Amino acid sequence: MWSEGWTGNNGDAVAPILDGCREAKLREDSASSLDFNKSRLHKHADQSLDDEMKIGVAIRRFLAPGWLVSSYYRRRFAAVVSPQAEVEISPLLTIGQGARIGPFTKLKASSGPVTLGERTEIGAHCFIAGHDTGIEIGSDCQIGPHVSIIGVNYRYDRVDQTFREQGAFSKGVTRIGNKVKIGAGAAILDGADIGDGAVIKPRAVVSGRVRARV
Repeated sequence: MWSEGWTGNNGDAVAPILDGCREAKLREDSASSLDFNKSRLHKHADQSLDDEMKIGVAIRRFLAPGWLVSSYYRRRFAAVVSPQAEVEISPLLTIGQGARIGPFTKLKASSGPVTLGERTEIGAHCFIAGHDTGIEIGSDCQIGPHVSIIGVNYRYDRVDQTFREQGAFSKGVTRIGNKVKIGAGAAILDGADIGDGAVIKPRAVVSGRVRARV
């Protein structure tokens, strides 16, 4: 009978196979559980690192007194930073010798590099924020008050998600050449490329390439 075949010698032969299958299944379940736990640990570690970085940025941005920031950049780059400016102490920020940053200007370099050339002057109430690819401002530039230079953009491909949910990106390095004059209230957007000696009118919006000496 068919049932007798499984209770006789055939049963003795099949039993090890069944045991092997059970052991393999247990090993597979154990490996899956281990991978899941590792994934959770890595995610937790990444979140903890991200939180620590945010705390560090907040400390550098808000808790460092203005006189300390001004003294730091004067000693390191021989630059003049107003104590009333909000400039981060960041390894991603380079300020050329003799450059000047006016009061109430915000300069953020925690998310990407920002470079200011020598003797470049930035007026009051400006906003400069770098991202992955960074911002490069040449030497001997004059940037009027209330100018925004932004090296980051938001995605807006999907209508079912907010801009924040879709994440930020950068088109490329935002470049401003040497001896450029930017009028008050202008906005220099992500990926702009302004050639040497160009003059940007007040309240202008620049998102592309401006030829040199325009």
